[in-house]
Amino acid sequence: IAHGLPAGFARRVARNAQLIMAEESHVDHVADPAGGSGAVEALTNDLCAVAWQEFQRIEAEGGVLASLQQGYIQNRVQTAAAKRNAEYRTGARAIVGTTLFRAGSERPVETLAAERRPALTEGVATCEPLFPVRIDQSIGAGA
Repeated sequence: IAHGLPAGFARRVARNAQLIMAEESHVDHVADPAGGSGAVEALTNDLCAVAWQEFQRIEAEGGVLASLQQGYIQNRVQTAAAKRNAEYRTGARAIVGTTLFRAGSERPVETLAAERRPALTEGVATCEPLFPVRIDQSIGAGA
């Protein structure tokens, strides 16, 4: 909706992508496609290790609120995004169909006009703002 409603070709591609994947990989005939996959398990372990390091880094910076207030988390996200974008531009990283195996002649994306409507508010709950102090600091249990 941000760009408009998808045109017929986009709807057809979205509809048929899952059918093509099922037909070519036969994933629809397997009870657990990722079961026993050493590659998936290794990626999961690597992701968990890196996530734990990030949690420890945030804790060492004084917790998530302090880290956000000082801009540490934002800087790491921006640095990672810039590095990833540079890798896409140089070809060190690829996205199949976007940066790799592009069609010889791309046609412009076609969208249909969409009526702009205000965001839904019915059934939406908002949270109260958090206190800008860690719980252990507020009760004197820190250090």
